[in-house]
Amino acid sequence: MEMDEKQLVAECLKKNESAERHLYESNYNILLGICLRYLTEYAEAEDVVHDSFITIFKQLHRFQFKSSLRTWMTRIAINGCLAYLKKQKKLVIDHDQVLEELNQPEISEDELKHLNVQEILELLNRLPIGYKTVLCLYSIDGLDHREISGLLGISESSSRSQLFRARVYLRKLLSNQTNHG
Repeated sequence: MEMDEKQLVAECLKKNESAERHLYESNYNILLGICLRYLTEYAEAEDVVHDSFITIFKQLHRFQFKSSLRTWMTRIAINGCLAYLKKQKKLVIDHDQVLEELNQPEISEDELKHLNVQEILELLNRLPIGYKTVLCLYSIDGLDHREISGLLGISESSSRSQLFRARVYLRKLLSNQTNHG
């Protein structure tokens, strides 16, 4: 029997193990996929997903149904990834970093259409972490530059710059892959 979100949350709040297991199992792979966009190591992503579920179950009483439960859980996982990167001192945004070939145009979505998910993840993992993080937050998770600047503690212009540079860098990587592959 399938429960709606309100029933599922209510049952989880009552510590119903079956409901908790359902919530965990039906969302684990989704949250793992999200974490893999931000973290390059599978084990790191798994750790963050597990920590995210601990937070989800501890904070579930605060969920107010202003968004979908999955959206709320996604935000927790993304915040977990960002916290992990900051704690590991991996999330460093170099405001003065300059690409050698910054005059290249940005990559377009059409140029990525022929790639499968694994190939796109591999390209993302080759980006400097600051570029990758801003690109994922903006292009995949739909945050605007104001939200990104708040999450990362950078200016909105730095967020825009990182996004532009990420797209240029992706173009360079894709160009090199096409020329050598």
